[in-house]
Amino acid sequence: MEILGAELWNVSNLYAVNKSKDFRGPVSIFSEVNQGDVALEGTVTDQLEMRPHGGIEEYGKLCQERNRKRVAKARHTQALENCRGLHLILKPVMVKKKTASVKLKRRTRSGRGKVEVKKILELFERQPKWTLEDTGAI
Repeated sequence: MEILGAELWNVSNLYAVNKSKDFRGPVSIFSEVNQGDVALEGTVTDQLEMRPHGGIEEYGKLCQERNRKRVAKARHTQALENCRGLHLILKPVMVKKKTASVKLKRRTRSGRGKVEVKKILELFERQPKWTLEDTGAI
């Protein structure tokens, strides 16, 4: 196979095309046409490998470099000046205490008379002296 216009990028323009044997297909390609609408663009049935005829060493180096960049993660180191590690020690204010989980008590239904008596007793605990008019408003 020959690629036209490859002279501009300093690459080989003659390639050998081989069909890959470890491709598991067919694979469908979808694209989003509108928001929420999906359309089928096409189906990939074969994977092709292209290798240049000339300069196989350069191509090998290019592949190795590309794989190395893909695998290696960028790691940056930074030197800290006047660092004594004080910011690495957790202070008591920064440490949060774990809150104990509160278990709800099982509710049981009590009689109507008991509920009214409890309400009246709670009202008398808040205000011990009542007038006759106040008791009628309850």
